[in-house]
Amino acid sequence: MGMCMGIMGIITRKQENLPLFIVALVGFVLWLDSYTANAALIIALAVAPWYSIWICRKYRNKFSVYDEYTISSGDGRQSNDLGALFFIACALLAMAGVVYGSLTTPLKLIAPSFAIVVVMTSILVFAEPALRRKCFTLFFVVILLFGYAAGLITVTNQHFDYHEPIKHRVKIFDKTERKGKGGGFFLNLDAWSPQQKSIAPDIRVKNQFYNAIIIGQDVCVFEYPGALFLNWYTVTYAQACN
Repeated sequence: MGMCMGIMGIITRKQENLPLFIVALVGFVLWLDSYTANAALIIALAVAPWYSIWICRKYRNKFSVYDEYTISSGDGRQSNDLGALFFIACALLAMAGVVYGSLTTPLKLIAPSFAIVVVMTSILVFAEPALRRKCFTLFFVVILLFGYAAGLITVTNQHFDYHEPIKHRVKIFDKTERKGKGGGFFLNLDAWSPQQKSIAPDIRVKNQFYNAIIIGQDVCVFEYPGALFLNWYTVTYAQACN
């Protein structure tokens, strides 16, 4: 890890070489097998924002997440903007959390995500003093960091969970196809966990699975304890519970 960080620091010392690093990272990930590649990508995306902040603090006059010299002061000093690396990594993890998130009780994400946001924001403001004067930018960063934190917890909890699942045979209460932004194919299932109400929240499923089942039919819910002890689930055909 230390060697990878050192190489990254050398490659990104000039802003124009940042795409080279990204291409190299993508090529390396594609070279690995599927599980290892996903794990490597999760770790890289998780480390990138922290490493960006550390580089900006260590080389304050050379690197910046928020490029105060170029944007604000105009005093002619050069500062390589690492904002793209910081924000893209945060955004990708946030999107991964939305796409792959299937926690039994999503509200349990709030407290640990908030804690990560407080810590990262404090460190970022310490490393980038210019952000203290940019309230709107800082607000945007806090929102993005909350998505990063929630996505990081969700993806880590699921990808590194090696426990055997508990199988639940559950009846379909309703099914809905939604159009437009945020649309998709959703199921309403009878609750399978004491933490839920009588009906589980909308569960997003794939088109093929949605079309193959009918209301009143049973499905099989695989419930996992989670690597971070946040229960999550997958839904498949009822035969898997046999």
